[in-house]
Amino acid sequence: MVNSKKLLKMARKLQRCESSEKKIISLSKVSETVYEDCCTTTTTTTTSMKTDRGQFVVYSYDRQRFTIPLHFLNNEIFVQLLNISEEEYGLSRDGPIVLPINSELLSYIISVIKKGLSEDVREALLMSVDMNRCSLSSFNQGRLNEHLLVC
Repeated sequence: MVNSKKLLKMARKLQRCESSEKKIISLSKVSETVYEDCCTTTTTTTTSMKTDRGQFVVYSYDRQRFTIPLHFLNNEIFVQLLNISEEEYGLSRDGPIVLPINSELLSYIISVIKKGLSEDVREALLMSVDMNRCSLSSFNQGRLNEHLLVC
């Protein structure tokens, strides 16, 4: 027979082990492309994937997976994209981070940041992200209105 103290100790140990495990957030996978030994992108079906240490995963709104190095979080453009994502979709507790831009624009932003940004290019990208944000929100509003008309 196990006494209550030993049972409580085992339960705490199990909780610590569970909380220290790496959580895997899955959306899906079909094919993967590597961008200049830095970022990978994956199109979707249904598979969970682990991410290497020092990287994070985001999805474009067309459900393409991008694995991005953590040092990209120091970039003003990525910070703005994450802020826009928070405004559009809220903070996701269990799901993936979804950026409100398409995969082509996100691939372009990643490649430009990797090569280095001049001040003019940085400003142009920031404006492009803002314009894409406006067009996406008007697109979503249009879809909402269509849905309301059907009902």
